[in-house]
Amino acid sequence: MNLKKEKSIETPELKVKGNIMSWDGMMIQLSNVSSVSTAPLDQLAFPMLSVLLIFVGIVGLKQELFFGVLLLVLGGAWIYGWYYINNKRKLNTILSIVMNSGSNLQFVISNKSFLDKVLQVLELIIIEGDIGKQNITINIKGNTISGNAKVLNDLNML
Repeated sequence: MNLKKEKSIETPELKVKGNIMSWDGMMIQLSNVSSVSTAPLDQLAFPMLSVLLIFVGIVGLKQELFFGVLLLVLGGAWIYGWYYINNKRKLNTILSIVMNSGSNLQFVISNKSFLDKVLQVLELIIIEGDIGKQNITINIKGNTISGNAKVLNDLNML
């Protein structure tokens, strides 16, 4: 999933009540979910123009020292930035929720074991149809799941 094409939802928490999951003024009805899946973030493509900058910088060293060094530094910084961003992306996973309408909601979650727990909770809620008047709070930033829903007891998460 390319970052430029990704439309991921960044929210600190998700709340589930009945069969409604909500966040930041948005909500979906879990009975309208077609599929739930996870996938790692794709790595960004290597910046080939950075190699051109380095090559021109090497050639430029003979003509103009400052110009050559500047291009070498810019090319190297670009490659380092690409490397740094890709290392951060390796730690994240996308939780995709596809609705019956075809809409695809994507949440970026950085903790894989926490993501597995979120999947278990969502799976059980979808299987059971809803959680009644009980509630669940999925704290994405804090990697915690809390609430008073029977589902959490069933999964030994309380």
